[in-house]
Amino acid sequence: RPKILFVTAGFNPDQLDNKGGRFVVEIANELNKRNVDLSIIVVASSGIITGSLPPNVEYLGKITNQEQLARLYSEASATLILSKRETFCMPVAESMCCGTYVVGFLSGGPESIAIKEFSSFFDYGNVNSIVDLLCSRLHTKDDKERISQIAKKHYSQERMFNQYYSLYTELIRG
Repeated sequence: RPKILFVTAGFNPDQLDNKGGRFVVEIANELNKRNVDLSIIVVASSGIITGSLPPNVEYLGKITNQEQLARLYSEASATLILSKRETFCMPVAESMCCGTYVVGFLSGGPESIAIKEFSSFFDYGNVNSIVDLLCSRLHTKDDKERISQIAKKHYSQERMFNQYYSLYTELIRG
């Protein structure tokens, strides 16, 4: 069964929060309506779950083992980014370095740091476009190794250092 990964600091599917937990439930329900055999794996540092989750959502809670988290990213067909506002967004870089496509809402940081060829972003709250894309991605198979190799270069320590150095140099020179 193909899996979609949602990694977040906090998961609250019962209310509209800044991290988008409620949208996980909406996406899962829409996938069920369309009879799409796809599960959503939720990894969250903290969570508030007062009701039951749809049968295609599996809540794992906090994962501190980096190898286990990397395995989840690698095994996923896509990673969801559902925040209302976000900065750098480590799940984007981590997902892509593990060879996994990223799909989510336009929220500032993620779409600006994601590799365009391996990601798709939609207006905040546009669940139908995300579900449409997830359904179409089930029938395609990206080269995970290719995504990973490109992402590792894109997010490398050397490249990041050079970008920061260039930015600071530009700011100092005025």
